[in-house]
Amino acid sequence: MAELEHGDPREIGGYRVLKRLGAGGMGVVYLGRSPAGTLVAVKVVRPRLVVDGRYRARFRREVAAARRVTGAYTAPLVDADPDADPPWLATAYLPGLSLDEAVGTFGALPAAVVRLLAAALAEALAGIHGAGLVHRDFKPGNIMLTPAGPRVIDFGIARPEDSATLTQDGALIGTPGYMSPEQAAGGRAGPPADVFALGSVLAYATAGRAPFDAGNRIDTLQRIQRGQADLAGVQDRRLRSVVAACLRAEPRRRPAAAALLDLLGEPAESVHGTRWLPAALAEEIDARSARAPWPGGGEAGSVRPGEATADPFAETAATGTGEAGESGEEGEARGAPRPRRRALLVALTAAGVAGAGALARPLLDAFDDSPPAGGRRRPRTDSGARAAPPAEAAEVWRVRARYRGESLTGLHAAGGVVFAHGGEKGGVQALDPRTGDEAWHRRWGSGGDGEFTTGDGAAYLVGPQGAGTQRVLALDPASGGERWTYAAEFGIFHAVAAADGLTYVATGGIVALDSRSGDERWSGGTTAFSFATGSGFVVADDGEEVHALDAAGGGKRWSHPAENSTAVLAADGLVFVCDAYLRLVALAAADGAVVWEKELVYPSTVHAAGDGMLYLTEDRRFHACHADSGESGWSLPGVEFAGLAGGAVHVWGTVAEDATTGGRPRLYALDPAGGDVLWTYGGAEYVHAVAAGPAGLVFAGLPDGYVQALRPPTARRPNGGTSGAP
Repeated sequence: MAELEHGDPREIGGYRVLKRLGAGGMGVVYLGRSPAGTLVAVKVVRPRLVVDGRYRARFRREVAAARRVTGAYTAPLVDADPDADPPWLATAYLPGLSLDEAVGTFGALPAAVVRLLAAALAEALAGIHGAGLVHRDFKPGNIMLTPAGPRVIDFGIARPEDSATLTQDGALIGTPGYMSPEQAAGGRAGPPADVFALGSVLAYATAGRAPFDAGNRIDTLQRIQRGQADLAGVQDRRLRSVVAACLRAEPRRRPAAAALLDLLGEPAESVHGTRWLPAALAEEIDARSARAPWPGGGEAGSVRPGEATADPFAETAATGTGEAGESGEEGEARGAPRPRRRALLVALTAAGVAGAGALARPLLDAFDDSPPAGGRRRPRTDSGARAAPPAEAAEVWRVRARYRGESLTGLHAAGGVVFAHGGEKGGVQALDPRTGDEAWHRRWGSGGDGEFTTGDGAAYLVGPQGAGTQRVLALDPASGGERWTYAAEFGIFHAVAAADGLTYVATGGIVALDSRSGDERWSGGTTAFSFATGSGFVVADDGEEVHALDAAGGGKRWSHPAENSTAVLAADGLVFVCDAYLRLVALAAADGAVVWEKELVYPSTVHAAGDGMLYLTEDRRFHACHADSGESGWSLPGVEFAGLAGGAVHVWGTVAEDATTGGRPRLYALDPAGGDVLWTYGGAEYVHAVAAGPAGLVFAGLPDGYVQALRPPTARRPNGGTSGAP
C-alpha cells in the first residue's frame, strides 16, 4: 500500500480513493471507500489499452461474466463501469492473509483444517465454473483467509469458457507450481485445469510445499508434465485420495469441482470466521481486520502492506503491494524496478533441439485476433469460389505405446523410425513407420524419469543413472545401440541440443560434445535453461541474458538482456527472444542487433521452422507472422493444438466448417503460405503431438498413449504411387 501519486484520481465512480494498493500491466488498483463506508478495491484500466475498441468490448463481457459468480467463498464484484473513460471495476476489500502467506508464516495446516478448506474451495470453483468462467491462476496467493472465512480472489485470468480472448496485459496464464499439464504445454485450460490446481493447493497447505516444486521453473514444469507429484507430506487418507484424483494427468479423468464435495464428505464445522483455523493464525487475521480503515476506525495508512485486495483482475499475488508498472504514463507506478516475471516454459520440441529451430513455449501474443475475412478459413479454388471439403487422410496403423502413462510425453520421427516416449518411470519406444511394429525400446534408467530428443543424426536419452548422477546417452536411431554416454555426478541437465556435428549439454556450465564420439570439444562457464541452434552458433538462455556462442570454440559473439525469458528460438538468420517485460524481440544472429520488437498481450505458444514465418497459438487462435518484420500474415480461430511437421502446419480444432465436420474438432494440415487446408482427419478423439516420417506419412499422438499413422492424400505409397486427391 502506498500514498497517492500526482495524477492519481481522488474519486472513481463515487468511491473516495484512499491509497494505492498496487499497479500492473493492465491497470492501477486503489483502496476506495463508498459514501456508506464500504471498503473496495478499485481497478482502473490503463488508458493505452482502451484505445482498441475490442478491448473495451471484451472487458464489458468479462464484467458481465464476473457478476454471475455469487458463491459464498468468492470475492464479490461490487461495482463496475466498462463504458467509463477509462473503464474500472470495484470488488470487496478483504483484509487478512493469503494462504501462501499463512503457510509461509505459520507452517503447514492440520489435515482437519485442510479438509474444511478443501470443501470451501471446491464450492468456490463450482460457482465459478457454473457461471461459465475458468479461473486459470488458482494458487495459494489467490486464496484469502479472512474474518468472514476463505475467499477465492484474482479473476485477472478468469474468463468465459467460450471466449477466445481475454483482456489482460502482462497477466500470466497460470503460475508454474500450480499449472496443469495442459497449461504447461501451452494448451487450452478449461475447468479441469482449475481442479488440478486445487489438488496442488491442498497438497501445499497440508505439506507446506508445492507438490511439483523443483527449485526452478523449468524443472517444476517438467515435473508437472511427467506427473511427478510429491505427496509424501499428505498423510490423511481421504485428503490424499482427493488430491490424487485432482492431479490426474488427463483432464477428462479429473472430477468436477462439485463432485469433490461428495469425495470430501460433510464438513465437520463451519469455516465462517476464524475459529476453524489454528489459534495463532486466527489471531493474526483478526488483528489485520481490526487495523483496516473501516468508517471511524483510523486512517488508511494503518493497513499493513501484507493485507490483500480482492481484485478480480489483479496481476499480483494477494499481498496488496502490487507490481510496479512502466514509468511515464499517468496512473502508473513510478520509481520502482520492473518485476521479475514468473516465466512459463514448456518442454523442447523435437524440431527445436534437432536444429530446425522449432520450439514451443508459452508467450504473450500481440498479433491481430480478428478472424480472417468471411470467418473460419476454408480452402478456395484459384478463382476464389469455395472449394469442396478437404480430402481425408487415410489410416495406416494405430498402436498403443509401451511407455505411455496416461498419455505420451512426445512424438518424434528421425533416422527412419518413429519415437514415442513418456510415462511415469518410462522410456522411449522406436516404431517401424510402415507397420507400427516395435524396433527397439529403452527405459530411462534407474532412479526416476528422463527426457528424450533427437538431432544431428542421433537419438538422445537423458535421465538418472544411479543416485546423484545424470547422463546423456546417444543412441543409433535405427537400432537403439549406444554410441556414447556423457555423465555428470550430481548434475542436472537443464537442456540438450544437437546441430552441425555438436551436442550441447547444460549442467553447471555448457559443454559441447562431438556428436559422433561424445568427446568434449569445448566448455563454458555460463549455464543454460534452453538452447537455440543456428548455422555456426548456439544461443544459450541463462535466465538473465541470452548469449550467442560460436559453435567452433564457444567464444561469445554477443549477449542480450532477457530476464526470465519465456522463449528463445533461432531461424531465418534471426534469434527470437521473449523477455520478462512482455517484449518479443527479433535479433540479428550475426551481431545481436535488434531487428524488430513487439509489445505482447495475449498468451501463446510460438514455433519457427526456418520458412520465413513465425507461428503463434494464443488460446484457440493460430497466427502466422513474417519473421523478418513481425507483421501479421494469416490467422485461424478454433485451434486447440498446433505443431509443425513435414513442411506443413498441423492443428487440432474446428478451423473449418462444412457438412463433413459437423462442427466437431479434427486434425487439419495447413499450407504455411496462406493457411489453406490441405487435408484433414476426423478419426481421433484428440491430437496432442505430431511428427512427419518417411514416404510422407504423418504420425499423431492420441489420448491414452496411442500413436496413429496417417497417409495424407498426396503421400507416396510404398510402391511409389500416390493416394487420394492431388
